[in-house]
Order: sequence, then structure tokens, then C-alpha cells
Amino acid sequence: MSYYLPATYAVEGNMNLLFGGPRTGDSSLALFRIMMTSIAIGGLVVAGRKETRKEFAPQMEKVS
Repeated sequence: MSYYLPATYAVEGNMNLLFGGPRTGDSSLALFRIMMTSIAIGGLVVAGRKETRKEFAPQMEKVS
């Protein structure tokens, strides 16, 4: 499960940068892939959403 979460790669990349670990590019690439997938899914959701607009707001009735 942790392979699909961006925090795993962010922490791994930061630790590699801070402590001189190898292959920071792999973590960066994984974060980039997750970002692009998230953007694509968000775009599909927005494109598939049916928009309903109301021309006028409903009138409030006066209560006396």
C-alpha cells in the first residue's frame, strides 16, 4: 500500500538528499508519476461532471 502513497517517496527522497543516499531520481520520478496521475483523475472527474446552473436564485418568501 505504501508504494501508492506520495509521502513514502517524499520522505525517501529527502533522506537520500540529507544523508547522501543513492538514487534520489527514483523518488522524484515516483512523485512526478503520482502527481500526473492525480491531475489526470481530477481532470476526468471535472470533465465528466454535469453542470447545472440556475439562472436566478429562488425567491425568499416574506414571513410576517
